[in-house]
Amino acid sequence: MDDQPARPSTPRIRVLSAADRALLLDYLRAVARDERPCPGMATLADVVGCGETPVVRFLQSLEDDGTIKVERRTGGRRRLRIDACWTAWSGGRMRRAASVTAPVSDCIVDQARRHLMSRDHTIVGAGPGLFKINGRVRSLPEMLEMANRSLMSLGRSPLDGTAPCGTGVHPSPVRPPMVER
Repeated sequence: MDDQPARPSTPRIRVLSAADRALLLDYLRAVARDERPCPGMATLADVVGCGETPVVRFLQSLEDDGTIKVERRTGGRRRLRIDACWTAWSGGRMRRAASVTAPVSDCIVDQARRHLMSRDHTIVGAGPGLFKINGRVRSLPEMLEMANRSLMSLGRSPLDGTAPCGTGVHPSPVRPPMVER
């Protein structure tokens, strides 16, 4: 048997776990809720850390059972409906939702991320404006709300953009000086 040349190893196509399927569904719901363009297969595969084939098969099964609906147009444009929310068309101009607030500075995002990580949360980027926090995909506003709730429970003021960028300093209320007893 040693005379046979070694076969090149090819990556095996794996089946998505229940956690991966839930993660993809959460990601698709967040994309549709925020009216962002429909993500491509490579983006979805990156979210769960696998190849595109299992993602394609999973999306096809979702489409077959009616969980999602995909509309396709010429030029490769597509959009997706999940939970009665549509994504924006891929490859086209993204329409801003009427409820979109002012953009959040990178400084505030970094402060929120650092604070949550200091409180033992695991945070990984999961696409534009999305974060995987403790294994669950959350949007930027959800992450900021989480950080602000945590800060307020510690008696600190919420993130509001008043801290100088690059200092890593978060504005906190003035506390009385410590007095020795």
